[in-house]
Amino acid sequence: MMKKHPKSLFIKEVLHMIYFQHVCWLIAHFSKPNELKINVTKAE
Repeated sequence: MMKKHPKSLFIKEVLHMIYFQHVCWLIAHFSKPNELKINVTKAE
């Protein structure tokens, strides 16, 4: 797996993770957050 250029691959993976988390954050905040809060309180 680890060849001679692991740094660029690592940076790519970090960017992908940040992008994915950002998309999830946007979806969580802008797709009916009230319903999400209600579901969370019901689950607890």
